Amino acid sequence: MIFSKLSRTALCSQTKYDMELYDEKIENEIFASKMPVLVEFYADWCGPCKVMKPIVEEMEKELEGKAKIFVLDIESNPKLADKFTVLSLPTFAIYRDGKRIKTLVGIQKKETLLSLLS
Repeated sequence: MIFSKLSRTALCSQTKYDMELYDEKIENEIFASKMPVLVEFYADWCGPCKVMKPIVEEMEKELEGKAKIFVLDIESNPKLADKFTVLSLPTFAIYRDGKRIKTLVGIQKKETLLSLLS
């Protein structure tokens, strides 16, 4: 199974086992990263998520090689949304050395997110 950063398409898994492997791979990427990590939890129907999409895409280009950015659809990844306690959308979780250092909810300024990743 291919894992892709910044994929906003629905996860195409055939079985529950595939979904569990995908969830485990994402968690490993987040918690084992030596770089800062931004995880955005979103849904296609979420208006504020649509506002944030181009901002997060810009950040991904600007931070290439300096930070990791993952965009996760809560409907395709419900277990991860539960595990990461996502209650509102969009939710941004920032990690350093495998630990969550900050959680932000709703529309955010690009500068705010960048400052947390630098």
